Amino acid sequence: AQNVKTLRLWKIKPETMEFDQIGEIPCELLEKLKGETSELSSISLLTAKNFAYMYNNSDPVEIIMCEIGDGECKWGSVKNLVVNDERRIGERMVMSCGMVEIGHLHRAMGPANRKFLVK
Repeated sequence: AQNVKTLRLWKIKPETMEFDQIGEIPCELLEKLKGETSELSSISLLTAKNFAYMYNNSDPVEIIMCEIGDGECKWGSVKNLVVNDERRIGERMVMSCGMVEIGHLHRAMGPANRKFLVK
């Protein structure tokens, strides 16, 4: 859609199908989500606990974040560094969302003495 003016998050109670608005994306972040094409044909939304992440499928340059808590939403964004990375292997980007604790990282790195390497 070319004329998207707002994007809202809603909480839905599945038992009763009642819903309440949680928050609304700030205008400047909506513009970043639209990207250079200035339209939103489709967005992806990932959630984990009180966090939501969204990006424009056709122009994933910016990832919009929302932390939900205490009756308010805290919004922000980060550049998607993989989009223009010449070292990327494929043409597609896959994102996932989940809670990872330090203990999980220790177990994953432990048996083979693996090391993280940042290039």
